[in-house]
Amino acid sequence: MTVWGTCIYTPFITTLFSTINSHPKIVGVVPKALTLFSIALVPVCVGFISYTAAFDASLQGRMVFPPLAEGEPEPIPDPDRFKKIPSIVYSEVAAKGIPLMLSSASVWPMINLVNFKFMPPQHRVAFMSFMSVGWNAYASGLVSGDFMVFA
Repeated sequence: MTVWGTCIYTPFITTLFSTINSHPKIVGVVPKALTLFSIALVPVCVGFISYTAAFDASLQGRMVFPPLAEGEPEPIPDPDRFKKIPSIVYSEVAAKGIPLMLSSASVWPMINLVNFKFMPPQHRVAFMSFMSVGWNAYASGLVSGDFMVFA
């Protein structure tokens, strides 16, 4: 998740914030918050699920092996696992995209309103990054099937 947050999410949100803050036709707290949410919802949710699915599929069978019995040969990872990643990612996005977007729709508009209403512009990205740490923990649980949707 560190790679997701550092290399993908933060640059995307930073660019989006600067664009929304400097756009002359987007004035006021509610329009800015709703613009940010409506632009970021689909790419962030699909990107998060895709990244998680691709990461899990590429490591499948490589990182953690069950304990071997004495004399048992070490298992060989599936050599075609990288060819299967696009289909795995597509099926994960199809199955988990809507629940994640519904959960996002119940949380992020309020966070965006608080952010644009009470945070000075220089602290907005830091506030959103802080809020996204908790959200990423929840979204990881949702994508893995450990949590329920709260929409």
